[in-house]
Amino acid sequence: MIEWLTAGWSLFGASYVAAWALAVALPLAGIPVVAREQALLGVGLVQMGACGFAVAIACGLAWPSLWAFLAIAVASVLAQRPPPRERPEAVAAWMILFGGAATVLILAGQPYGAEQLARLTSSSVLGASWPGATGALIVAVLVVALALVAGRRVLLAAWEPRLARQQGAAPLVLSLAAALLLALLLAVALKLLGALLTTALLVLPALAARRLGTRLAWMPWLSVAAGLGAVTGGFAIAWQADLPPGQVAVALLGGLLVLAWVWPRSWRA
Repeated sequence: MIEWLTAGWSLFGASYVAAWALAVALPLAGIPVVAREQALLGVGLVQMGACGFAVAIACGLAWPSLWAFLAIAVASVLAQRPPPRERPEAVAAWMILFGGAATVLILAGQPYGAEQLARLTSSSVLGASWPGATGALIVAVLVVALALVAGRRVLLAAWEPRLARQQGAAPLVLSLAAALLLALLLAVALKLLGALLTTALLVLPALAARRLGTRLAWMPWLSVAAGLGAVTGGFAIAWQADLPPGQVAVALLGGLLVLAWVWPRSWRA
């Protein structure tokens, strides 16, 4: 059962570490997004980040992850402050459709554009290097530290901003700080995991944990367990069946959410 780990470590050790680190960080970062009932926004932010990557690749700019970060940060500000008389879900839908179309159009005429597009839109889990894995570990540590130090305040600011103000918190400051860290996390994850697995780890574990858990305090732990379990299972099943591990992990997360739908009603369902 652990042949994928022992035999594959020399080839894919960096990919394993990067995927595990992001399987911890992305579900934690997705909890405030799900708490605001903005799961579509998470999908939209990933698409806008992919668009930023595509612009950097097409223009020959250095540090594509930086441009992805900037695109996600701008999109986050737009989501926080939508145009007048516009609903947040409409902005999220625009991000998904425009970001997806623009990414394809930008890379369509570029040398190796199809290859770059495939890496961005699918799940390139096995292409990570050790520097990339180190970067994923650093960002994951930052996310976990924020969750431990200010996780309750961030979640309260996302869920009940008025109550957060009454308790002396600054919901806008907390939301902006969380949005910037989310932009950094998504930029790193897009480079290492691709858009599909990044989106799945950001949204699906939190959605499943919201229904499976009976207490709010359990939600982060259940989300992380779901992310780690899906990624680990993806690697193991993919090794045995010769399948792409990213897509297997997404399928496992999708199955978990279906299970959560038929689970007995929880505090949030």
